[in-house]
Amino acid sequence: MSAPEDTAESIVEHAQALARLDPHMAARAWNEAVAAHVRTIRLLGAPYVDGAVDRVFYRALKAASLAADGVFVHTPGGRVELLVDTRRGQQRFELLAPAELRELDVR
Repeated sequence: MSAPEDTAESIVEHAQALARLDPHMAARAWNEAVAAHVRTIRLLGAPYVDGAVDRVFYRALKAASLAADGVFVHTPGGRVELLVDTRRGQQRFELLAPAELRELDVR
């Protein structure tokens, strides 16, 4: 596998872990777990969405998500967005470029 394919697989594995979170967790613990998985997914994907979306990466991510239950990837408006069906409803988030991640860290 190539680096983009390996990264795509890792992202989908984190999305699946997010989907499997225990729905009976306390709200704060749930929110922290979701935030940790989303942050990790965004960190992994950032190099591939800096500027334009890397086509090899996107195809690998799309293929990996098709093989996973509860994980959907698409590109509305040219931005990569993941939708993950969890036991507490759907989580929806975009992959961010490195500069956007740094901006989130400043807030």
